Amino acid sequence: MPPAMRVPRTVVLATAVAAACAATLGLAPRPAAADVDYVFNVNCGLSHLGSDDPIVAPDRPGNSHRHAFYGNTGTDAFTTTTSLMAARSTCERGFAGSDHSAYWVPSLYRRSPSGKVTEVRLSADDQHLSAYYRRTGGSTGDKVKPFPPGLRMIAGDPLARKPQDTLHVGWRCNGGEGGDLVVGIPNCPSGMFLQAFVFFPDCWDGVHLDSADHRSHMTVSDWARGRCPRTHPVKLPQLSLELSINLPYVAGATYELSSGGRYSLHGDFFAAWDDRVQSALVNSCLNGGRYCENIYRSAVDLARAGPVPRGREPARPTPAPPVTTAPPAHASHAAGPVPGAGPATAVAVAAESSAPGAGVLGGLAAAVIAGSALLYVRHRHRRTGTGARG
Repeated sequence: MPPAMRVPRTVVLATAVAAACAATLGLAPRPAAADVDYVFNVNCGLSHLGSDDPIVAPDRPGNSHRHAFYGNTGTDAFTTTTSLMAARSTCERGFAGSDHSAYWVPSLYRRSPSGKVTEVRLSADDQHLSAYYRRTGGSTGDKVKPFPPGLRMIAGDPLARKPQDTLHVGWRCNGGEGGDLVVGIPNCPSGMFLQAFVFFPDCWDGVHLDSADHRSHMTVSDWARGRCPRTHPVKLPQLSLELSINLPYVAGATYELSSGGRYSLHGDFFAAWDDRVQSALVNSCLNGGRYCENIYRSAVDLARAGPVPRGREPARPTPAPPVTTAPPAHASHAAGPVPGAGPATAVAVAAESSAPGAGVLGGLAAAVIAGSALLYVRHRHRRTGTGARG
């Protein structure tokens, strides 16, 4: 099969956003009234790759599996709400100075039939993210509040080693006609691009911007009615991430994630919007009953801006000493820095194979380290269930 045809950015965006509404609304049976889609979105190119996670491992650089970061250009281990607001973003249609939020997912690796492993890193034209903000329940659903500055969320299970429910995460090949989501990572044929979807909860406890497990402060609404439980009474927009990657076709290739295997897709969100712009979008589009897909910043009616809720910032943990004996158990691939995203199609994983003549002692040491990491992961998985590693 010939190499994949490059899809123009405008075609990728048009087909992706046109299908996203149908894909999300088709997740579960709902009354006809809920089929009304009140939505706005932002499209953000790839910013950078790195082994940081400011939600799960704040102030601990390099203490995470690899991530692909979209939106805010300054996201790293030391990121705070203040630092996000001071940086610009890769978001388009005039939102680079309005949506300072950080969006990230595990980086993608391709394994060729020969066994060579490469980390996917395309240009922003060929690897980009659309963040959709919706009001669940449609016209009958409760109205929503804007995201409070600094809210952190994680969706999906980074420890999953078996298929997750496509109500939470999923994949598909999209050549313009959409399609049902699948649980594994497909090797898309020529002329189609790979898409990943992550769906976040939309009900907040109204107090905490984060929680110890990075999940308890949030829960999901009753989608059909768009109502939140009393434990989490503040209804926020339902955020969904749609990642589009225009990969060249490689016959026999398989794909895996930096968080391990094919099934550990998850996403992270750190909210940092200009208050007036976000509240105007929420009030005029989501609460005003409008479909605002691909709206430009210049078209946002700031006269519709209103109050934005505030929450309690989490305490910053005491920085842990650097890891010197073995990489963290959840760092499934090399954790070294990668240059900023450029036109290169992929970056080879440095730890793909051992150096010649490493010797028996080197092999034994590697086995001991791998065994210790596996025992740690199993112990943590038993203690925390699905966990909250991002």
